[in-house]
Amino acid sequence: MDFRSPEHDPFRSILAAGAWSMSVWTSRRLATVLILALLGVPARGDSFRWGDYAGNPDAWFAGPEAARMAENILSYQSDRGTWPKNVDTSKAPHTGDRSEIRGNFDNGATTGELRFLARIHRVTGRPLYREAFLKGLGHILAAQYPNGGWPQYDPPGPDYPRHITFNDDAMVRLLEFLREVARDDAYGFVDAPRRQAATRAFDAGIRCILACQVVVDGEPAVWCAQHDEVTLKPAKGRAYEHPSLSGGESAAILTLLMSLDDPSLEVRRAVHAGARWFARSRLSGIRVDKRDGDAVVVADPAAPPVWARFYEIGTNRPIFSGRDGVIRYSLAEIERERRGGYAWYGRRGEDVATRYRKWCARWGEVAFVLPPAPPAAEAQGAGKPDGPERRFSASIDFDRKGEEISPLLFGHNLEVTRRSVFGGLSAEMVSNRKFAAKEGSLPKRWKPISGGTTLAIDPAMPYAGRPSLRVSSDGHGGARQQVDFPLFPKQSWTRSILPDDYGSDVGGVLAFHGGRKYRFRWQLWTIAAPGRVWMRVSDPTGTRTIGEATTTLEPGKWQTWSGEFTAAETVPNARLEIGSRTADYLWIGAASIQPSDAFHGMRRDVIELLREIGCTALRFPGGCYSDFYRWQDGLLPVDERPPIHEGSLEFLLTDSDGYDTQELGIDEFIALCRELDCEPALTVRIWNKPWEPMEAVAWIEYCNGGPETRWGKLRAARGHADPYRVKTWFVGNELAFFGRNGMNRAEISVPRAGLFAEAMKKADPSLILVGCTDFTKDGKDQWNHGLMERAGAFLASGSYHAYVGDEKKPNDFRGMARASDKVAESCRVLATNIGKPVTLDEWNVFWGRHATIPTALHAASTLNGLCRDAKARGISQAYYFQPINEGAITVTPLEAKLDLAGKVFALYRVHQRARVLGTSVQAADPDIDLCASAAPDGKAVHVTLLNRNCDRSIPVSLTLAGFSPEFDAVLKQLTPRSFADGESELIEAEAALNVKRDGRVETVLPPGAIARIGFSARGL
Repeated sequence: MDFRSPEHDPFRSILAAGAWSMSVWTSRRLATVLILALLGVPARGDSFRWGDYAGNPDAWFAGPEAARMAENILSYQSDRGTWPKNVDTSKAPHTGDRSEIRGNFDNGATTGELRFLARIHRVTGRPLYREAFLKGLGHILAAQYPNGGWPQYDPPGPDYPRHITFNDDAMVRLLEFLREVARDDAYGFVDAPRRQAATRAFDAGIRCILACQVVVDGEPAVWCAQHDEVTLKPAKGRAYEHPSLSGGESAAILTLLMSLDDPSLEVRRAVHAGARWFARSRLSGIRVDKRDGDAVVVADPAAPPVWARFYEIGTNRPIFSGRDGVIRYSLAEIERERRGGYAWYGRRGEDVATRYRKWCARWGEVAFVLPPAPPAAEAQGAGKPDGPERRFSASIDFDRKGEEISPLLFGHNLEVTRRSVFGGLSAEMVSNRKFAAKEGSLPKRWKPISGGTTLAIDPAMPYAGRPSLRVSSDGHGGARQQVDFPLFPKQSWTRSILPDDYGSDVGGVLAFHGGRKYRFRWQLWTIAAPGRVWMRVSDPTGTRTIGEATTTLEPGKWQTWSGEFTAAETVPNARLEIGSRTADYLWIGAASIQPSDAFHGMRRDVIELLREIGCTALRFPGGCYSDFYRWQDGLLPVDERPPIHEGSLEFLLTDSDGYDTQELGIDEFIALCRELDCEPALTVRIWNKPWEPMEAVAWIEYCNGGPETRWGKLRAARGHADPYRVKTWFVGNELAFFGRNGMNRAEISVPRAGLFAEAMKKADPSLILVGCTDFTKDGKDQWNHGLMERAGAFLASGSYHAYVGDEKKPNDFRGMARASDKVAESCRVLATNIGKPVTLDEWNVFWGRHATIPTALHAASTLNGLCRDAKARGISQAYYFQPINEGAITVTPLEAKLDLAGKVFALYRVHQRARVLGTSVQAADPDIDLCASAAPDGKAVHVTLLNRNCDRSIPVSLTLAGFSPEFDAVLKQLTPRSFADGESELIEAEAALNVKRDGRVETVLPPGAIARIGFSARGL
C-alpha cells in the first residue's frame, strides 16, 4: 500500500485529534487551550505536547533547553520503551521507581516523546537519543496484534485495555507515527529493515481498520471506540463507554483513510460509508454549556451542528452513561461528575465533511455532503414551527369543482437509453448478446474458457446479416461471460445513478434468484456431426452449478436451442458458459437468458412499479434515441433485430457498451401500454432524407390502420387484429439542438417538419401531433413562427423540455422546490407565442441520475401545479424523464423499488381524472404548495401539500366544506431524512387526523415534507 500523504504538515493532527482528544497537537499551547475550550473539552495541562515544539528551529534543538527536556523525557521511558500518559515528561526528571512506569499509547503518550527524540537526534547526532527512539519504535511494532490492531498499552492485562483501542485516537496516532517513520527524511537515521517493518505495520493497521468498520442492517457505518482483539466486534471500555458507534474516534479514522494515496476500492467504500453516517447523524438545535464543572444541554436553534460521542448500534440514538454503567438517552440523566468530566458532544464531523469533499474532488468520487441536521432529541423547543404569523390556513369547497385533471399529465418517457431498458425494464440478462460491441478482436464481455479455445468475430458466417461469434474448441473449452466489476464503465453517464457499492453488493446482470425458473435461448451453427453442445451457469468461482443443459445439433444450418432451468441458489454475479464437446467450430448468432415469467421480454416487477406510480402515458422510443430507432426492425424476431449503435451521442448507450439490442419493438411496447392501461405516444425521427415521411406514414398505418391497409394487414397477421390507436405522435425531437444534416437550422427544419406533419395528419386525421419548438427563446423567432406558419394547421401543440438542476447549486433545495413555477411561466409564454398548448414532454431536475431530495421536491411541486392549473399554464400533456433508473424506479439485477420521484407519483396519482376543487386561503404562507381534488365518484377528497421550506416546520389548518356531514381524514407523508446532496431516503408515515366539528383538520409539515390528506365520507 502506498500510504504517502499528499502533503506533510507537522500540525495536521490539530483537526484529526479533534474534540475528543486528550492530547491535541498544535503549534502553541494557548491555541490548544482555546480550541478545546471552544469545543467544550477540558484541556489537560499535564501531558507532553510535541506540537508545542515542532515548529522550533534546529538551533533551539541544539541548545541547552532542548537538552534538558530530552534528559527529562528519557527519565520517563519505561523498561519496554514507552512513556506514561497524562504526564508532561519534559518538565522535570522522574524521581520514582522507573521499573514501575507503565508506558501507554493513549492520550498521545509515547509518539510525542519519540518525535522529540528523533528531531533532537537529527540535530545533535547523539547516539543516546537514537537508541531510546529505536527502543520505543521496537516496542510499538512488537505490541501490534497479528490482526493489525493495538491495545491501549502493552502488555495490556485482562481488562478493556487489551481491546483494539481507537479511543482518544490511540491507534490512529500510532499509524500516523509509523507512516512518518517509513516515509519522512527526518527518520533517515532508522535502518531500512525497521522502516520496512513500519510500512508493514501501517498496512496491517489499515486492514484492521477496514475489518473493524461496524455494519448495521447490512450497511457499513463507522467504528466503536474499542473493538475486541479477537472477534473485532465493538467492545465495552470503562463503565460509561458501551459498545456503540463513535462520533468522536471515527472522525480521526476517516481522516487517516482519506490521507492515503491511491486508495483501494475497500478504502473508498469505507470512506463513503463513514461520511454518509456522519451526514445522517449530526444534531442541530442544541449547545452544551459548561457551568461550574457541569455540562448542560441548552436549546439553541442558531447553534452549529454537533455530534454525540456515542450512538446506539441499531437505533443510532445518542447514548450517555454514568459510572453505574446504565445506558440513558439524555445527558441530564447521568450524574453531575460524569456530565462535566467527559466530552459527550463535539464538532469533529465538520472536519470530516470538509476533508471528504476535498477527497472526493481529488479522486473523482461522487460526494455526499453533510445536510442541515434534524433537531437533537435534547433540544427543548428546537425545530418547532415559528410563530402564528407563519401558519397556513385554507378552506376547500367541495361544491367548487373545476375541470377534470387529465391523466396525460402523469406521463413518462420510456427512452431506450442508459439503464432504462437494458439493466432496467428488459428481462434480458446476457450482455452484448449479439456480439456487436468489440474489444480488440473479441466481442466485449466474452472470453474463451480454456487455452484450447479461441474466439473470433466471423463476418463470413453471418446471423441475421451481421457477424457471429466463432468458437474454435478442442472439445473441452468454449465461450464464457462473467460481467466484470464495475458492470458499467467508470466514466459512464449513469455512474451517479448506481449505488456506491454497486460492484460488490448488487452484482452483474447475470444475477439469479434461487428457486426461480429461467429460460435460455441460443442461435447456433456447427459443422460437427453430431454437434454435442453444453451450457452451464455457475457461481462466480465456477465451483457450484446454478443451472445446466446439453443438446445435440444438426450440422450445417442455423438452429435455435432453447430450454428452461431452475436456479439452484441466489447468485448476484453468475458465470455463463457454452461449449462444444466436439473438437470443431461452433458459431453463436445470439444468446439469451430471461426469467421464465417475463412479460414479452420485460421484468414483471418493474411493470408492477410502473403501475404503482400511476403511469398513464408512455413516450417511446424517447427523445434523442428516436433519431437512431427504425421501427421496422422491431418486426423481426427479437434475436434477428440488428443492434443499434449510439452514433455521435455517447451519453445514450454507454451502459450497454454503445449498442441497443432492440429488445423492445413496437408490438412489445404496445403490449406494455395495454398491460398498464396507459396511452402510448410515439416519436418519429426527422432526418433530411426524402423517404422518411413515408416511413412515418407506414408506422402510423401499422399502428392505427385497419386490416384492409397494407401495414394494418401485416399487424393483424402478426396476431394484433385490433388497431393500436396511438393518438399522440411527436414530429421529431429537439431538432434545434440535435437536428442532423442541417435540421438544426430553421430554414431547413421548418419546411421539413411541415412536410412530415402534413403527411402524418393525412394518414390519420385524428392524430395529436406535437411539433419541435425552439424553447430556448421567447417564441418570436424565425423557428417557432415559421413552424406555426408552415405546420400550425396540423400541429396540436409544441414541445417544451425542462431540466431545472443547476450543477453549481446542488443544495439549492428551496430553489428546486420552486423551479416548477419558472417552468410553468415559460410554458405559458411559449403557448401564447405559438397560439397552441405546450406538451411538457421532458421534465426533471437532471437526466441520467437517480432521484435526490431536490428531485422529490421538484416532482411534488410540478405535479401540484399541473393538476391545479395546467390549462392556465398552457400545458396539455406532461411526461417525466424518465421513470426507470433515473428518478422514479431504481432497478438492480435482483430487485426493483420505487425511487423518490416514484414515491411522489404514487402519492399524487389519486388526482388522475379527479376534479380540481376551489380553495380559499385565509392565512397564506408562500412556502406551502397545495392542490385539492374530488374523486370521480364523489366519495373522497384528496389534498396534496408540499412544504417548500427546508429549514422550518409549518402548521397547516384545512377546512373541508360542503363534502359530507361526517368524514374521516388520513395523512400520508414523505419527509426527507436529510438535505444532503445525494440523499435518497424519504421517511414514510401515515396517521389518522382528528376532524373537528367544523370540518377542520390540523397538522404540522416538517421541512421539505410532501403530504397527502385523504378525506373519505362515512357511510358511502
